[in-house]
Formats: sequence, structure tokens, C-alpha cells
Amino acid sequence: MDRRSELGRLTARQAQILGLIARGFTNAAIAGELRLAPKSIENYITVIYEELGIDLADASVNPRVTAVLIYLRESHTTAQQLWHQRYRGEGAPLGPGADLSEEELRQVVGGVQGAEAALLRLVVRAHAASSGGQGE
Repeated sequence: MDRRSELGRLTARQAQILGLIARGFTNAAIAGELRLAPKSIENYITVIYEELGIDLADASVNPRVTAVLIYLRESHTTAQQLWHQRYRGEGAPLGPGADLSEEELRQVVGGVQGAEAALLRLVVRAHAASSGGQGE
């Protein structure tokens, strides 16, 4: 399968949702951001996985991480760049105009706890492995 064309199969809304997933947003946070019902987000994500060719029946694959890896590879973006976007400027949790300095951003990203931190670490490691150890 030609992975170069996978993101091209997504609608603009699906690509937007995948971008939010890649930035670490939960389904509930995506629903809030886009003012959609959580069930709608779940439906969008299921279709995104199908369009990206992710086999949901394969228990050895984490579909969310796989989708993010495809997004990173095709958008030529790093996980750190996505987190910079999430914690800076417009749409940042601290609000517009509350940009974080590089050190503050490191503290926020470095201080992320729980499942969000585990997902970020997993994505960074998997992306580094899939790019031959280059990147993060």
C-alpha cells in the first residue's frame, strides 16, 4: 500500500481530527474543541482508522498511535512540533497570548503525567524507530 497517499484519503474534517489526536487531545477534548458530540468524534475516528488502513482487529496494534505515526510521517512533523503547537498561542490551554517560553514548554511537556505522557513517549520512540533513529 502506498503510505504517501493515506492522508490524502481523509476529508478536511477527518484530517483536522487526526491533527488534534496527534497533538495529544482526548476524544472528549476534540469534541469540546470542535463543538461536536463525543459519539460523533468516535465515529470520525473509526472512519479515519479505516481510511488509513489500520486493522482494528489486530490486537498487537494501537490504532491511535499508528494513526499518529502516519500523520507524523506524511506531514513531516515531529511530536515535539505538535506539542509546541498545542501549548502555544491560539487554542493553547492557557489561552491566546499566553505563549510559553522554551523552558516553560519543556516543563509542561516534561511534566505531563499519566496516559498522555505514556502516549507521547510511545509516539516519540515509535517515530524515532520508524525514521531510522533520526528525529527525537
